[in-house]
Amino acid sequence: MNTNTGKISVTELDFDFIKQNLITYLQSQEEFTDYNFEGSSMNVLMDILSSNTHMNAYMANMMANEMFLDSGSIRQSIVSKAKEIGYTPRSARSSIAPVNIYINNVAGSPQQITMNAGTIFDTSFKYTFASKEDYTLYPSKNDPTIYEALDVKLYDGNYIEFHYTVNLSDHDQQFIIPSKDVDMSTLRVFVQPDKTSSQITEYFINDDINRLKPDSKIFFTHETPEGFFEVTFGDGILGEKNINENYITLTYIISRGKEEANNIVKFTPIVDISGYGSIVVETIEPSYGGSENESIKDIKFLAPKMYQSQKRAVTIQDYETFIIHDYPWIDTINSWGGEYNDPPIYGKVFFAIKPKHTEFVSPKLKESIIKDLVKKYNVITIVPEIIDPDYIYISINTKVFYVRSNTILSESVMENMVSSTIYEYFNNTTEKFKMDFRFSPMTSRIDSTDKSFDSSLSDITIHKRIYPIVNLAQTFNIKFNNALEKKSIESSYFNIEDSVFKGATIESVIVDNGKGNMQLIYVNTGVVINDDIGTVDYDKGIVSITVFPYNLPPDTQDIRIYATPKSKNIISGYNQIILPDKSSVNHDVNRKQGVFVSMDDIELKKG
Repeated sequence: MNTNTGKISVTELDFDFIKQNLITYLQSQEEFTDYNFEGSSMNVLMDILSSNTHMNAYMANMMANEMFLDSGSIRQSIVSKAKEIGYTPRSARSSIAPVNIYINNVAGSPQQITMNAGTIFDTSFKYTFASKEDYTLYPSKNDPTIYEALDVKLYDGNYIEFHYTVNLSDHDQQFIIPSKDVDMSTLRVFVQPDKTSSQITEYFINDDINRLKPDSKIFFTHETPEGFFEVTFGDGILGEKNINENYITLTYIISRGKEEANNIVKFTPIVDISGYGSIVVETIEPSYGGSENESIKDIKFLAPKMYQSQKRAVTIQDYETFIIHDYPWIDTINSWGGEYNDPPIYGKVFFAIKPKHTEFVSPKLKESIIKDLVKKYNVITIVPEIIDPDYIYISINTKVFYVRSNTILSESVMENMVSSTIYEYFNNTTEKFKMDFRFSPMTSRIDSTDKSFDSSLSDITIHKRIYPIVNLAQTFNIKFNNALEKKSIESSYFNIEDSVFKGATIESVIVDNGKGNMQLIYVNTGVVINDDIGTVDYDKGIVSITVFPYNLPPDTQDIRIYATPKSKNIISGYNQIILPDKSSVNHDVNRKQGVFVSMDDIELKKG
């Protein structure tokens, strides 16, 4: 507020302050000393002046903010600023399903069968998938009546062709893709001298302006202020220039389901392929990669980093930026140099990646990412390698003490509330790389869940999961990365073959003996079968075991190794993610309860 009544304050920009400053200034003048502004028509004039000043101040503030990438809030402003540093926001992405396609009982022995671009596949779900290009099926080496196309990519959505005729007399002509849900990674551009010509040339998106020549068959893309994508061509210096009457064909996929279309495994062609039926579609892995277009937050984060790296992978952070930009299906990623490994591995950079659609990246997808990194960005002799995330699961056993007279909720409702609080804590604080579990903040959140809660006591157990191949001896090095209590390690149950009665199985469990050795024990009798099937380093939290499971109990896919940590604060390693254990108790296989909550009425105890 202005204290000098002889001047108008210009530091306050809110409507009420502006109005009061104007009134204060006028009252300081002799003509209006005793004038009642609130009770006269002058009040309306003050409102108009204040409103006009407020709007001008707001407009100036917005204009200043939108001139910079980090302070902008309107998408078209942010996209424009990103464009100035050579960054194009990522479009929506269709979920991709890699499949093998077979046609059985083909008669006549044709040399090949063509599956045209845009062939539609049903999924028994609300979305259909389509191919973005032609695929050729050839006779199988094992059976000439079976024709096959391997590693076919199907995309969620509709296959579209859109055409333009170049008109150089129209200086405002634009080649706009008329859909905001286009997956720009599927875009293909074809140019003909004119509409009737059989000469078709495919143009490719520019990925390195330093290599462009006047005759380079390339195109550029950018996002328009309206949120569509526009295709532009060279000017005769940087890329070949279009001539009048050129006929341009754009083909692309319009994404429909995006993330909802991930994890689909069943695909059936809606129509025959080139007139042939008896089609079998073999899914290589569930569909993945569907995502929305790049958000404002992501543009602000990635655009400066992409500009800083200049599309050259020099530092570890450069690799991480490129992967996040190119693969929006990644949930979380961590990278580090091989010199930090134990033992060190020089000349390598490692990535741990957790996808959104599953726990692990498939080997085929890892190979594809590495090839892209090397092809697009590598400038030095560094070998990138992707490794799987290593999950540490935490089980929580909580007893909450509450005051009955302070609540009308039932104990079951309060138990569910506490469980939700626990899961929310993990979701917000630990379920990414480089994030640790802190015990006291979690208990503080539990205690503040409801006003009737007095206090709580919680115990934690951690476990790791191994996935053995049955009937095959394997050694597992299990890194908890946290110091463990002695005689606290215990596995879930699994079956081994009886050494006396061949073909019969015995339910077994692994425990530590408190002296650094792992033992295999009969569940029913407690007799030690083998007193040295591995070792444990309690201080480093490393367990090494050799297991030879004959089979796993029904409805199980893993063996779980439980342990009690010495500290209730759990630390994660480079490739480790801490997750809450959401399992239900199963005593038949010694599976622990993931999150268990009980209530205790302290008023009842006091009487």
